[in-house]
Amino acid sequence: ARAGEHGRGFAVVASEVRKLAERSQAAAAEIGTLSIDTVKAAQAAGDMLGRLVPDIKRTAALVEEISAACREQDVGSGQINQAIQQLDKVTQQNASASEQVSATSEELAAQAETLQATIAYFRIGEDEAAAAGSRPLDGAVSQLRATAARMAAPSAVVRSPLKTLVKRGAAARPAVKSPAARSVASKSPAARSMAGVGGGGFSLDMGEGDERDADFTRVA
Repeated sequence: ARAGEHGRGFAVVASEVRKLAERSQAAAAEIGTLSIDTVKAAQAAGDMLGRLVPDIKRTAALVEEISAACREQDVGSGQINQAIQQLDKVTQQNASASEQVSATSEELAAQAETLQATIAYFRIGEDEAAAAGSRPLDGAVSQLRATAARMAAPSAVVRSPLKTLVKRGAAARPAVKSPAARSVASKSPAARSMAGVGGGGFSLDMGEGDERDADFTRVA
């Protein structure tokens, strides 16, 4: 008022400064309020994180346990796979052994039949004795064929029965002592040994025999 016309500009400036100061005061109060709210929110977030940390730790422990269990299952699966492969190999070996034993049994049966046919070619003694002597060999052939059939079956257990079959075949054959010595016989009835007999073969009957025949066993 004292400045008159020259002081009006300063009055306007002072009024604007006053208004700005009031607005600044209001903004400062608002900023203070927001700061307090922010601090409260930060405290609440800290409390929530404090509650979440144990849960996070438990979750991490569970994840580690699950990972260890998965590794154990992987190892177990590998062991099971190896066991299955070994079982498959053993099964294939058993099947191959069964086939080999079956083929061997068939071959033994065929050889036994061939031996039977070869023995039947010779005639020593009466026909009844010869027929009776061929029965054990027939039984051995039947046993060999039955064993081959059992070995060829899928459920057969391979236990290397070759020795048993050979022993049975040997036991079924008639016992002959020193067949080379049998060639020493009387020369007088030699012409009769060359005579043909009915059904094929030659008669090996050398006559009455002598004292040396007691050392041998007659083969039917």
